[in-house]
Formats: sequence, structure tokens, C-alpha cells
Amino acid sequence: MFVGSVGPDRPRHPLGGGAVVLRGWPPWCSPIGPIPSTPVSTLPPNAKSGLPGDRPLHAKRRLAVFGSGAAAYLVFVLLASFPAAAEAVVAPTHPRIAWTLSRISALLPFSVAEVALVAYLAAWLTFLGRTLRAVVRGQRSRKNAGQIVGLVVLRDVGAITFCFYMVWGFGYARPPLAERMGWPVFTAPDSAELIDLAEESVRNLNAAYLVLHGVDDVGHATRVADREELDDAIEAGFARATTLLGLRPSVGWKYGRAKEPVFSSLMARFGVQGQYSPLTGEPLVVPQPVLGRSLTIAHEKAHQRGVNPELEARFLSYVAASLAPHAAARYSAAYYMNTTLVRELARDERVRLAGLLLPGVHRDARDRAEWWRPFRNSSARAVGAAVNDRFLRANQVAGGIANYGLAVRLLIELARQTGSLDPGGEA
Repeated sequence: MFVGSVGPDRPRHPLGGGAVVLRGWPPWCSPIGPIPSTPVSTLPPNAKSGLPGDRPLHAKRRLAVFGSGAAAYLVFVLLASFPAAAEAVVAPTHPRIAWTLSRISALLPFSVAEVALVAYLAAWLTFLGRTLRAVVRGQRSRKNAGQIVGLVVLRDVGAITFCFYMVWGFGYARPPLAERMGWPVFTAPDSAELIDLAEESVRNLNAAYLVLHGVDDVGHATRVADREELDDAIEAGFARATTLLGLRPSVGWKYGRAKEPVFSSLMARFGVQGQYSPLTGEPLVVPQPVLGRSLTIAHEKAHQRGVNPELEARFLSYVAASLAPHAAARYSAAYYMNTTLVRELARDERVRLAGLLLPGVHRDARDRAEWWRPFRNSSARAVGAAVNDRFLRANQVAGGIANYGLAVRLLIELARQTGSLDPGGEA
């Protein structure tokens, strides 16, 4: 019979007072296992080190999401080097995605993008608050908390970047709109041509005001038309623009309505008249006076249709608003054309042409300037311009925010191609 013995001269087992060795059994094959020469941890195999409240990093998973966003951006850079390939990939797919998103979000009367943004910010503040509280209470280490916050930031940046390019951002890699329409390379006008076009824009603007009111000055600022009426008219304008310019049929589809954001005053403070949300397919337009309202709606709806660069969205918004079956939309378009062309002239010509405008047009221009006055020259406006400029440059938009002003080239070429600045006439 085997008898166990414990003695002070034998090695101590870490789990007991002494090593138990059964006589007749070598130590390495004893039923209780070999006697370890070093201490053995008594913690479970999956136990966490550090403070009790430390969380697993999930680094591989979070970095993989970040990597997907980085990969999407690299694909965009590659596509930008091959515009024809980008056109073949993006043109048939992105409008369908945008149309689907816009029709779904249009089922709700409020901005889905705003709700999502508020929910996201609330979730982040809650996450940061809980993390900070755990660190202050000594339940989590600073290192663990910092690592997780950094990884979550990378994860979110990657996820947003990936979704942005998948649903809309690759459109920046498409060939220029003028090239897609088959227009020649732009040549700058001489002063005589530019003055002729500016004078025509004055006549068109005065005529648009008279269509609205029938008199030179109605005595008050032009009232803003119903938003849904304007939206429907601009949708019809895009359908007409598709035929006039020979654009893809998707430009003429009927998309979801533009919405007025709850945070309109905040957007205006940052100098933003409108914003397109690619992830929800929603054009968001700050409620503003008549001269800017329709054109801003049309501008964001151009983005909705996959027209990414600002100069192209400006141009197409002008054409759609000019072709819209609504006098207020055409008035807004005529004002934009006039201000864009006159800005290119010498000061004495600008003064001369301003004197040719109807008193009612001047009244509306003052009303617009007065509405925007509280938001001028603010630090928030400078920040908004800087952020927009960086965003556009990151997406390889020539000139950044200066790209808006380049729309004048397309407007001049439109007059050359059609023989008129006003494609709509009395549409």
C-alpha cells in the first residue's frame, strides 16, 4: 500500500503546506502532478490585470474599422487618378443610393441627420463622463481609459469615412461636369463680352422681379414662397435641366424634399446657408430671405444628385432654378447670376449696372444683407470657412472654398452654348 508523507525537508507545494509525494511514484508522475520549481499564479486564465474597472481594448476590431476608412480614402485617391473609371463605377450606383436614402428620410418631417448627430454626441459625452468618473474613483487606470478613448476615436473616424465614400464621396473623383457635357475647354471672355453678359443679367433680374410683382417696387421685401411649392418646382427644374444639358437620367429623378434644420441659427453663425447630409440623403437649408432661398435649395439638391464639386453644384442649381415653374425660384436664380457676373467687373461698371436695377430689387438685396448681418465677421464664420476649405481640399477640389467662385466659368459657357443666360425664359 502506498502511504503519503509530508516533511520539512521536502519542497513546499504552492497550494499547500508541503509537497505530497506518494511512495513508489516518481515526483514527475505523481497523481497530483509534477512539483513546480517556480510559483504558479492562482488567477483564472482570463483574469484582467490592472484595476478592477479596466476594460478590454478590442484593439484589433477597432483598428480594423479604422483601416476600412483609410482604405476607402486610398481607393478614392486612386479613382481620382482615373476619372473615366470613377465615372463608370460611381455614376450608375451613387445616385441610386442617394435616392433611396432621400426617400426613406423624407418619410419623417424632421432632419434625421440632426437627430443622429445629437444622439451620437450624447453617446460620446456619456461615454467620456463614465470613463472619467471611473478614473477619478480609482476604478480604472488612466492608461486603460486613454487607450480605449483613442481606439474608439479611430474606430468612429474610420466608420464615418468608410460610409461617406461608399454612399457619396467617390463622386469627387468623376470627370468635370463640362467634360461630361461635351463642352470645350473654357476660354476667358474679353471685357466687352463680360459687360454684355452682365447687362443681360440686369435685364433678366428686373424682368424676374416684374413677373413676381408687376411693379418696379412693391413697397416691402418680397415674401418667401411656400417651401414645399419651391421644392416641387425645383425638382421639375432638374428634370428640365437633365434634358437641356444632356445629363444622366438620375439627375431628373424626384428625390426627397429639402428640410429646415432645427439648428439653423447655429449653421448661419458658421456661415452655412445649406448643407447636404450624404448619410441620410437630406438637403438641409437655412430659412433665409427670398433671394437666397431657392438657389440654396437647388444647390443642396444638386449635391443630392451626386454633383459633388461646389462650382458644378452652383452652376446646376442656377440652371434648375431658372427652369423651375415658379417665379420666386427664377428670381433667386437671376439674382445669383447678376451678382456673380457683376463681381467680375471693374468698380465703375459695377456702380453703373447697379443703377439700372429696379428699386424693388435693391430693397430685397438690402433685406438679404440685413438678415445675414448678425452672422457676419464672427469667429465661428471663420472656423466654418476653414473647416469647409480643408474638407474640399482633402477631396481634391481645386481651390478649396474658392471653388464656389469658379462657377462663373460654367455660367459664361452656358450663355455661349445656348445663346442666352436665361435657359428658362418664362418657364
